Amino acid sequence: MSVINRKRRLKAKQRRHGLPLIACPECGAGTRLVTAGEVFKRGIPGGIRELLACEHYPACDCYVAINRKLQRYGLPANRKVRRLRYEAHKLQEQILRAGIMERGNLYRDMGRRYGLRPSRAHIRYFDEAMCRRVIRDYRKILLTERDAA
Repeated sequence: MSVINRKRRLKAKQRRHGLPLIACPECGAGTRLVTAGEVFKRGIPGGIRELLACEHYPACDCYVAINRKLQRYGLPANRKVRRLRYEAHKLQEQILRAGIMERGNLYRDMGRRYGLRPSRAHIRYFDEAMCRRVIRDYRKILLTERDAA
């Protein structure tokens, strides 16, 4: 499929389904639907086809993947926040693999610890400051477990 046809298809899809209007957390501009090929030049990860990106992309590097029903996988984030979210997820997986906590308990604990509703106690919704707090706390959990062993 040519780039022109892809862009036409995306615009038609956006008009048909009416994407939720959200503001870019970095610059405050609106968001638009883009193809994964426009963002990922070296290969598209995990079958992602479309993303919700800042209107000023690529000058403003905020985006978030969306599924085929146009539901977002979290909030748009810039490169720094995406890396922090990745690091937090890696630490989370270490906690789960070590058997320190189960996934549900980990999310409930995170919700209580940070005063979040269970539906918002996911790393994909966190900004830079919250990611740093989570990373710090997850490292403490892992260190405490290693010291106890």
